[in-house]
Amino acid sequence: MAAPALIGRERELAALSGMVGERALRLVTVTGPAGVGKTRVAYAVADAVAEDSSWRVVRVDLAPLADADLVADAIAVAVDAAHRSRGGSALRAAADALGEQRALLVLDNFEHLGPAAGDVAALLHSCPGVTALVTSRHVLGLTAEHMFPLAPLALPDPGERDPARAARSAAVALFVARGRARDPHFELTPEVTGAVAEICRRLDGLPLAIELAAARMAVLPPPAMLARWEAAVGLDAPGARDLPSRQQTLRRAFDWSYELLGEEERGLLRRLAAFPGGFDIAAVEAACEGDGDALPALDVEPIATLAGFVDRSLISREPGGSTSEPRYSQLTTVRGYLREQLVHHGEDAAADLLMAAACAAVARQAGQFFAGGRSREELDRLERELNNLRAALGVLVRAAPSRAVDLAVDLTGLWETRHVVEGREWIQRALEAGGDDLAPGTRASGLWTAAILAHYQGDYAAERPLAVASVAAARAAGDPLTLARALYVDALSMGTADGAATTRYREVLALCERLGDDAGIAMACNDLGELAREAGALEDALALYERALGLWRAGGDTSGVSRAAHNLGHTMLARGELDRAAALLLEALEASRGLGDRPQEASALAGLAAVAAARAPSTSVATLHGAAQAELDAVDVALDPLDARPFRDAESVLRAALGDESFTEASARGPALSDDERRRLVESVVTRTPSPVSDVLTRRELEVVRLMAAGLTNAEIAQRLVVSDHTVHRHVSNILGKLGVPSRAAAASLAAQRGLL
Repeated sequence: MAAPALIGRERELAALSGMVGERALRLVTVTGPAGVGKTRVAYAVADAVAEDSSWRVVRVDLAPLADADLVADAIAVAVDAAHRSRGGSALRAAADALGEQRALLVLDNFEHLGPAAGDVAALLHSCPGVTALVTSRHVLGLTAEHMFPLAPLALPDPGERDPARAARSAAVALFVARGRARDPHFELTPEVTGAVAEICRRLDGLPLAIELAAARMAVLPPPAMLARWEAAVGLDAPGARDLPSRQQTLRRAFDWSYELLGEEERGLLRRLAAFPGGFDIAAVEAACEGDGDALPALDVEPIATLAGFVDRSLISREPGGSTSEPRYSQLTTVRGYLREQLVHHGEDAAADLLMAAACAAVARQAGQFFAGGRSREELDRLERELNNLRAALGVLVRAAPSRAVDLAVDLTGLWETRHVVEGREWIQRALEAGGDDLAPGTRASGLWTAAILAHYQGDYAAERPLAVASVAAARAAGDPLTLARALYVDALSMGTADGAATTRYREVLALCERLGDDAGIAMACNDLGELAREAGALEDALALYERALGLWRAGGDTSGVSRAAHNLGHTMLARGELDRAAALLLEALEASRGLGDRPQEASALAGLAAVAAARAPSTSVATLHGAAQAELDAVDVALDPLDARPFRDAESVLRAALGDESFTEASARGPALSDDERRRLVESVVTRTPSPVSDVLTRRELEVVRLMAAGLTNAEIAQRLVVSDHTVHRHVSNILGKLGVPSRAAAASLAAQRGLL
């Protein structure tokens, strides 16, 4: 019976056929994880080659062999040379039979027969017309070898529910084809597409796994499969009976690879399964060292063993990562199998705590919010570890709440720049889990972080009690730096209703100056500047902001630079220095973009919209205003009250200039803008200094604008200028188009702002 048609492997077949057709490439090894389809692809290439009568194609299934010494005998049998090997060398007999023929020798399932690689090299040396196409979960390690890594099938985008788009992914196409073989009435409808796409994603796009899942279509539709995942599509879900026994369940396929490893290698592979977000070399080293208790040190060399896992297709290097710190990962299905092995060996709890300890070390190294000097590189590293950090927090909240609080506090910089909502949820969970058992210093730091994040969300009612509790815990702890943090957030939570916040900030400033804590000095100066700006003392605000900016620049704290430039920009806006305000807010925008700090980027956009509205209200500025509001909503961050006022004022100016309907229509275009479109919009309405109205309009158009502002109708203007009504109508249309405004009233308002009336 012919094998089912290959789906989604057109490019691989073309590339591999090209490789085996080159005489210079004598040994090509198709590698990949269990179930990726190495055998089917290699045999499909062999079938294509066999259509050329000048080739001889020989297929050798090595899976049944348990001894590498038998590989030569299997090849001899396949080339009809077994009778020649009686009493002599099987390898020599096979070489004599192949002679000078142009032949493709397919050696399938070589991974467990590594010592026989020398026989393959010897055969190729003796037979210059032979090309070997090998399938293996492990490279052969020969000089002449050319690797062809076979990746899983392409997956649909996360959450994809459109049938046409989903069906363009090879994984979904395979599921649909095999599903219809079990249920001829199955159709990829909008109701089931999401479930099919999620099944394919959970199965990593592995063809074997997808086919095993699709085999359940006769009993369970896709949504029901997801609801009963382990029973329907788990490691033990059975496949077709005519498959090799090692491929009749995913468990058997993975057992085949796992059992080829030594015990120490298996131990390391199991421990790495505790890292759901992938891992770097430092994590591999930590896993090798163990915990000195339930997980003893392993007698393996970390990098060499990692390289062996990659060669065996048990671990893959993640694409697009850092060249200095590459990352590696296991397929989700493989990791699920290894997690079961952890449980079987009683190592799961210890391995999870080992992973959590490794994550805590990364968080401490990346730096904390109050320590200053935060960089894009540090934040990006934490972002790459985010799934591990989430898992670590979950483990520690259950097993060691005090350590969970410490980890969440160390991540404050990541939370407040990129994940405000999630960070607040984690610190609250950790504090609640620790309760009264937390040490005062740990509790003070946790409450400080919770208060900071509540402030960023504009939840001032929750912020105040958190700050007060943080001060009480910090005083009990007796650590000056912890107290400085707590006093700072206490001042932040007081608002500007009276002089209490100023007094508290000055206390923080004095304490940080005694401690020599430049980052704390900068924070206190920045917020004292906010209070001065609120009071209208703009010169005092400028001096304080500039001191903060200098300290943050010196410390290399890009986030602080963004914050100070933002506040200086708003101060210049309040002084009416619009060009200087625009330059500072653009600096804040670029700095926040460089960090990937979306809350600060949204705040800078809002400030730029206010500057642009003050310069020249237009539909483009209204769109920028809408884009800024959409960004603020997306990150669930409220503007500081001091910054919210000019943003609201900008809306009022724009509505007055454009009219409510036109403003609403233009503003609604903002949320749909891409990042590039938003950048171009900023450039067009902020970066480029607008030309004076007198340079944009002709002399006659200026006359018309002045008469419009005086309240004359088109007919009255025509009579005054001794021209036709049609001519005046044309002038008015040109004026509205040149100024980018929708109405006569908006044009008159803009002319008034420019002093032309």
